[in-house]
Amino acid sequence: TQTQKMGLFNDHHIWRQPIVISLLLITMIQDVDCLSVSSCSDLGWTNAATFGDTLVCAETDLGLGKCSEDLEYTQARIFCQSKWNGRGRLCTRSELLNNEAQDAGCGYDAEFLWTGEFCEGPGTGFLSDGSTTSCVDLASLHKVRCCADSTYGEGDCSGLKKWGPANGFCSTKGARLCTITELQNFEPKNTGCNYERKLVWSSTACVDHVRQIGTFNGYYQAWGSADFGTNTPCVHPKKATGHVRCCADVF
Repeated sequence: TQTQKMGLFNDHHIWRQPIVISLLLITMIQDVDCLSVSSCSDLGWTNAATFGDTLVCAETDLGLGKCSEDLEYTQARIFCQSKWNGRGRLCTRSELLNNEAQDAGCGYDAEFLWTGEFCEGPGTGFLSDGSTTSCVDLASLHKVRCCADSTYGEGDCSGLKKWGPANGFCSTKGARLCTITELQNFEPKNTGCNYERKLVWSSTACVDHVRQIGTFNGYYQAWGSADFGTNTPCVHPKKATGHVRCCADVF
């Protein structure tokens, strides 16, 4: 079946052919909150105790280089989560309604800002101005404030797993392991957990031979981003571990 590549966190309209989407999109559809990759202290954001939850901090420009201006949803996620901006995250609806991001810079207190949550309608996401929420098209332009967590860890990231648990990690989210071709085609690039330079499992089977264990049936691994290498080792599913990025098909 022909698949159409989907860019980072594009909307999930219904297409004629399946579209590969990344793990982090799956978790957002299910309203599963992930911890930020970087903590508040890592980012130098010191307002966690000022408003709302003391375990959440927020910023608009500190460490982000500039104010966001008007962005599409995809661009807003990248603005908060990219390595250049310290790897925070989009705030949730409840966080914005709880004034977590109040007085966080750029004069955005009265603006409708992107949240990290989708609405029920296809291709729509939630905005909040701190007192109400609304659903808009993901291609519409709005400003953003970013949140982060006082503590961080793997959160909804996989950590190191053998192939069986890695496969289960994806299937419990209604997703699947990416094929080796999808990994080489950058399908899950920049989808969180800082796995760009980590070897991640694929669903593509292989056969290899090593002196210690002889010939075995294994699965290919590839770098989380093919920018960092094109080698795809064939590894034993029960004797090796790898990180996990998941794919799914939207029909």
